[in-house]
Amino acid sequence: MAQLLDGGAQFLGAAFVTAYNLIRVNKEKVERIADVVIEDTILRGAWETLGARDREILRLAAWEGLDGRALAETLGITVSGAGVALSRARERLAAACNAALES
Repeated sequence: MAQLLDGGAQFLGAAFVTAYNLIRVNKEKVERIADVVIEDTILRGAWETLGARDREILRLAAWEGLDGRALAETLGITVSGAGVALSRARERLAAACNAALES
C-alpha cells in the first residue's frame, strides 16, 4: 500500500512539473486552455439550471444530431412543436449563460 501511495505522489509530482513547464514554455496556449475551462464551467452551470426536458431536447439536437422530423418523432410531438421546443430551449440556455457571465 505504501508503495502505491508513493507511486501516486511521484505521478502527481511529474504531472505538476509537466504543467509548470507548459505554462513556462507556452503561456498563450495555457491561457487559451484556461478560457475553454472557464467557458465549460459557465456552460455546465447554465446547463444545470435547465429543466430536464430542455436538456433532453438540446442533447437530442446537438449530440444525437436529430433534425426537426426525427426530433419530433422522438419527443412524440409535431415537427413545428419540436422546432418551437428547440428554439425555446436554446433561448433558455443562452439566457442562463448570459446570467452566469453577468454574475
